[in-house]
Amino acid sequence: MRNQRRCGQAAEGPGTIRHAGGRAAVKTAELCLQVIKACAHECDLGAESCDDRRIRQAIGEDHAAGFPVPGIMFLVTESEELPGSVLAAYERAASAGFQLACEVEVGRLLAALAAAVPSGGRVLEIGTGVGVGLAWLVHGLGARRDVEVVTVELDDEVQRTALSAPWPPWVRFASGDGAEVTDRLGQFDLIFPDAPGGKIFKLRRTVAALRGGGVLVVDDMDLARHEDERLRSALAVVRHRLLDNAELVCAELSFSSGVIVAVKRRS
Repeated sequence: MRNQRRCGQAAEGPGTIRHAGGRAAVKTAELCLQVIKACAHECDLGAESCDDRRIRQAIGEDHAAGFPVPGIMFLVTESEELPGSVLAAYERAASAGFQLACEVEVGRLLAALAAAVPSGGRVLEIGTGVGVGLAWLVHGLGARRDVEVVTVELDDEVQRTALSAPWPPWVRFASGDGAEVTDRLGQFDLIFPDAPGGKIFKLRRTVAALRGGGVLVVDDMDLARHEDERLRSALAVVRHRLLDNAELVCAELSFSSGVIVAVKRRS
């Protein structure tokens, strides 16, 4: 079995395995149904502001602001070779105690999808963190210079950590809440919303920023991996919004942290 370590902590001795926390038995289907019914009882699920208000009340301000959720971690496989820039990003996360970076499998998916972005295309990441997801996107684009990457971060201190690394000139950093700035940034061919604003809140604005044929990648969607019931409820609503959106063709991928890949229909 491969050795694994939790980012944000020092690596333990050889052969030590750390597993992601979470209760094994979670009634996911019943939870989704309860949340959807509760929302539909008082408001139309298409009314973003109404849903957002209910979610914020349900999960609390701390989780809404993106604070770490107890029991949730991401894993790095020590025996697996990573691109140098990506490895450096995971090391930044470990040094900063940052526990919200995407898992390796999700990163590889991001890199593959970034490589497929058409010439003159644009990529948006909501929630830069310390730059792990961004490093995967840049790795996927390789030596290309015909794509722009825009990455948004709300926390100035966290963004400074990401900015301490070298980035290509076609990467642009933006500050602010993804839910509020996305509609001012233009249209994109690939979007990775990895922060509460733009994912849990105002997801509709994120979808609106996606070009026809564009791809949306949403991770951390395996509800059983989240110990906090309030967060599970919020993510259940996100799942419903994606799967029930007539503009999107969605695929749920049961690997890593749980991923939904959605492609926007061409008009």
